Parts: sequence; structure tokens; C-alpha cells
Amino acid sequence: MAAQNFDGSRNLPNIGNSNLVLRTFHLSGAMIESLKSKVFRDRRGSFTCSSFELVATHLWKARTKALGARKGAMVCLQFAVDVRNKMVPQLPKGFSGNAFVLASVALTAEELENGSHEATLEKIKAAKNSISNEHVIAYNQALDGGAQGSLPPINELTLVSDWTRMPLHTIDFLHGSAAYVSPLLSPMPRVAYFMQNPNDLIGIDVRIGLPPQSLNAFSHYFLTNLQ
Repeated sequence: MAAQNFDGSRNLPNIGNSNLVLRTFHLSGAMIESLKSKVFRDRRGSFTCSSFELVATHLWKARTKALGARKGAMVCLQFAVDVRNKMVPQLPKGFSGNAFVLASVALTAEELENGSHEATLEKIKAAKNSISNEHVIAYNQALDGGAQGSLPPINELTLVSDWTRMPLHTIDFLHGSAAYVSPLLSPMPRVAYFMQNPNDLIGIDVRIGLPPQSLNAFSHYFLTNLQ
């Protein structure tokens, strides 16, 4: 069914994709469970979050620290929120266009580094829950009017796109399904793409472009320092 696109990425300017090295980092299901245990300890029954929210929080903290953002600088996390069920009336089941807007959370780098995962998770959940029909209408009116807000420098803006519900490795290539799927060249290299791993369905593969001098630090903070 043809319908108008509600595409929250329109009109994004060039946001510093040059000189980035693409890498895929695998967070296994066991690693995610370990992170949940460390973050919530004995409070897991009273606080719920999705794997996306948890990994986005962890990624934001790790990337900001690895890139060395100034403590007083405002750092921002942006991520897509599906608005199919936010619209009034809801978009029809046959709708096949894009249907998302970008939600944002902003803190100083010092607040992000010193704050707990749980406190940051609360802000991400609040940003997701704040998206309403009125928000979507205002967002698209601004885009249609040509609004282009200035984006923070590369060290201060973390962008996340969730591809975990697109299991591309299940596509039949006549000789069987793919053993692994990952974009060789990401559409926007500085964006962190979350993907499903075909051999670890509760794990998450993160494909991201990083400055070469920050790769080792990011790998340490993201894979080793799980809290």
C-alpha cells in the first residue's frame, strides 16, 4: 500500500564520515545478560528495559569516553523511534514506507560518564515515551519546511539505528542462507547499526565507524569494561 513517508532522517547534512574505520563488535547474549546483572543487580524484577535500550546506553557511554569529549561539552544520543503505533489513526498494516522520527537525549560528557547506566536508561526510555502523534506531526512539518538544525561535532553526537528486526541472514540465496550479514560500507559510517547475529540470536552485532586512534579505547570500554 502506497503512503506518505514519515522519514525522520530527511535533510540530514554531511556529518563527518571521512577518515572513519568501520568495525563490527559482537556483544554476545551472555555479555548482555552480564551487563544487565551488573546494572540492575538485585533490582531486575522492578526495572525492565529492552536490549536495545541497554546496549544503546552502554555504547553511548563507551563511545563518548573513547572519543575524549570535553567534560563540559553537551553530548547527544539520537535514535530512531517507530511511529506506526504513535499516529492517530495508526498507520495501516499494509504501510510499507519509512515510519520513524529521531528521539534525542542530551547530557554533558561529565554527567554521562559519572552517571549510572540505570539513570541514562531512564532518560532514553523517557525520550521514547515522549513521542506522540502531535510530536510526529510537528516533526514532519519542520522537515517539510526545510528545517535543518546544526548537529554537534562528531565526538559529541552518537547516532544509533536498530536493524535487529531485519534478519537479513535468513534470506535464501538458492544455495542456502548466509552465514553472516553485515554492510561492507555503511550508509552513514558514523552511525552505530545494531544487527542480529545468525549464530547468537539474543546477541547484538554493532557495526560502527570510528576514528582509527579511538578504536582500541572504544573496544576496551565497550567489550571489556561492561559497566
